[in-house]
Amino acid sequence: MTRQRSRGPPVPPDGGYAWIIALVSFGIHVIVDGIAFTFGVLLGEFADYFQKGQARTALVGAVLTAAYLMSGV
Repeated sequence: MTRQRSRGPPVPPDGGYAWIIALVSFGIHVIVDGIAFTFGVLLGEFADYFQKGQARTALVGAVLTAAYLMSGV
């Protein structure tokens, strides 16, 4: 005896939330990468605003990038 299959669309095993998670993850990566990769453009302005040297101000960007990359592990 064979079972008849319904003709409706297949149901995703996760309920369809995988696409939402993928889109939100993409958005987070766009924002964090945007901040990390544009830090060098804003370095001079940050150094002037906080009245610190560029080497000391660049350390903030380096720590940001290191924390971002190490959190993936």
